[in-house]
Amino acid sequence: MGNMERDSNDVMGVVFAAILAILVWIAVAYLLFIVPIQAEMYADFGAPLSTGMQLLFNTSDFLKHYTVFLFPALMIITVLPFCFSSRKDG
Repeated sequence: MGNMERDSNDVMGVVFAAILAILVWIAVAYLLFIVPIQAEMYADFGAPLSTGMQLLFNTSDFLKHYTVFLFPALMIITVLPFCFSSRKDG
């Protein structure tokens, strides 16, 4: 019975890691592709931006300019949990 519980926990850990990885990739895609379009729309209005919107636009600009460093880091973050969850203890 203990072995079955450990296998169930391993499966849940892999599922959690997969869902987390998908959510991170969706957030990065949003920041890289959708937010710049929104920034152009707000720039056309000419109205002052709130601090939160300015932070979002600045984060998007940062990610666009440093994509070379972003993707290897995301790949490591995505693959690392799967490497550790596939270990067999005993």
